[in-house]
Amino acid sequence: YFTLPLMGIPESTLAYYTIGTSLFTGAMAVTNSSILHIKAKNFIKQPAIFISLGSLITASITPFFVVKVQSKTLEIIFASVLFIVLISMLFESDKRKWLVLSNPLSEKYYLLLGLFVGVFSSFIGLGGGVIYLPALMNLFLVEARKAVGTSSIIAAVTMLTATISYLFQSANSNTAAGALGFIV
Repeated sequence: YFTLPLMGIPESTLAYYTIGTSLFTGAMAVTNSSILHIKAKNFIKQPAIFISLGSLITASITPFFVVKVQSKTLEIIFASVLFIVLISMLFESDKRKWLVLSNPLSEKYYLLLGLFVGVFSSFIGLGGGVIYLPALMNLFLVEARKAVGTSSIIAAVTMLTATISYLFQSANSNTAAGALGFIV
C-alpha cells in the first residue's frame, strides 16, 4: 500500500493492486508451507478438501465485485479488519474459552466456512489463516499442529484462486507498467 504509489500506481486503483499483489505474494509463501505440511502428513484431508472447495468458489468470483467497490472504501475495510485482528491478538486471554466448543461442529459446516473466508480473503488480500486456524481449533476441535497444516493448505487454495481472478482483471487505461491484471 505504501510502496506501490512509488511505482506509479494511481490512487484510484491502489487498493485493487494492493489486494491483488498481496494475494500473489502470500500465495507463493503459503503454497510452499502447504507443500511441506502435505509431505509431513501434517493435515486432515476432509476439512482441507471441503473448506478449500468453498473458498475456491467465492475466491474466484468475489474479486470481480471487489473492483467495483471504491478504492477508499476498500482501504477502510482493510484497516478495520487489521485493527480488529490487532485488538484480538493484544487482548487474547483464557477468558474466551466460551469460543471453544465441547463437541465439534458438524462437517457440513466446512463448505460454509470456506465460502465465507473466500469472500473475506478476496476483499482484504489475506489468505484467511486468521480465521481458518482458530475455526479449525475452536469450532471443529482439530489438534493445533494438524490445524496449522490444514489451514495452510486451505489458505494456499484461497490465495491462489483469488490471485488468478485478480490477474484476469484490468484497470483499463490505468494499467500500471509491470502489472498483470491487478498484480504488480
